[in-house]
Amino acid sequence: MRISVITCTLDAAPWLIDNILSVATQNYVDVEQVFVDGGSTDGTLELIAKAPHRTVLVENVRGLSAAMNAGVEAASGDIVMHLHGDDYLAGKDALARVAAAFERFGCGWLYGQCRSDFGEGRFLERRAPRWSARRLRTRGNFVAHPAVAIRRELFLETGGFDTSLRCCMDYDLWLRLSRISRPRVIDDFIATFRYHDAAITSRFTDVCLREDRELRLRYAQGALERAIARACLWRTEQRLRRLGKLACGACGA
Repeated sequence: MRISVITCTLDAAPWLIDNILSVATQNYVDVEQVFVDGGSTDGTLELIAKAPHRTVLVENVRGLSAAMNAGVEAASGDIVMHLHGDDYLAGKDALARVAAAFERFGCGWLYGQCRSDFGEGRFLERRAPRWSARRLRTRGNFVAHPAVAIRRELFLETGGFDTSLRCCMDYDLWLRLSRISRPRVIDDFIATFRYHDAAITSRFTDVCLREDRELRLRYAQGALERAIARACLWRTEQRLRRLGKLACGACGA
């Protein structure tokens, strides 16, 4: 069972060494890393060229959703994962645990646990809640993208990421996947998400929240779920405003 780790990059040199080493040093051997670059000029391509493991490079793809889709198209693996250039796998057994879960449960997709790296040695390990499609529809995205693995054929069947979305394309995909396939949840920490000021979620908070609102209300089933979704969104908006991360009225609250 081959696993394709898809890494989208755009001037990712400050973080990419950790990403590459985390994949190259996995104990699981049938792995390839597909890099999809959006036109880097900072040494990213030179770092990719020096990678010591099996790699594929797709260049000059604009837009994150389009890049992630292009990575799946170029992948040869049975299983695909998306690990952006600033993120990295959690431990040398991460992919072996993913492969073992697919072999054991025969699932179409799964997600594990993801820790957060805030820099300067500060980490947070917060476990995802138990799977609930209703919770996903109403309370927001609790599935950490770097810790998700999907059978390539299921990804393609679902249609991949919506290229009209700028921030919440992963949440939209989980919502669509949940209609046809229940994920398996594993307790192992699979990946580490790195927080920094250049990340999309840090730069475009208003856009992310607007897309989140649109998706929750689109997929909510019935009046009760829509009411729960609106209440949860209101609490999120209030918290972001207190932190100074959201302009008043920016998302139509």
